Amino acid sequence: MDDRYLCPKCGSDDVRKVEMIWKEQTGDINLDSVGTTYGTGGVNVGYFKSKGTQISKMAREAAPPRKRNIKTDVLGGIFLGFFLGALFGLAALWTGHKDLAAGLFWALLGIGWMYGCFLAGKDHVWNDKVWPKVYAGWQHTWICTRCGKRFSIHD
Repeated sequence: MDDRYLCPKCGSDDVRKVEMIWKEQTGDINLDSVGTTYGTGGVNVGYFKSKGTQISKMAREAAPPRKRNIKTDVLGGIFLGFFLGALFGLAALWTGHKDLAAGLFWALLGIGWMYGCFLAGKDHVWNDKVWPKVYAGWQHTWICTRCGKRFSIHD
């Protein structure tokens, strides 16, 4: 066996590629269930449908790097602007500045939206420039199943 495929920490040859761990221990679930019960209300019939993904603990640790979510940046900025605008707008109303309240609300909402767009732009650049390199590094990562050491092997 090639020495590159031995764990650098403990020397074990029981190493696995993280990409294979992810593929082997991740699966889609699609369940349909029908059942009946009898109780104080009489006979009841139920139908249950569930979809999802089952991920083992080891697969979760070997998961590929994810791209950053641009939509949550914009929505988070809008939510922050709305919250601060409402907070300061209500404070302006409470102190008797009725003419300032609406302007303050809309200004802070706009600033929150611009901040969210700024973050989305940064994450878009990260997704385009950095993520492919991080993902390529993940594809060359191995885990020793004896001691848990992660290491890279480039063919």
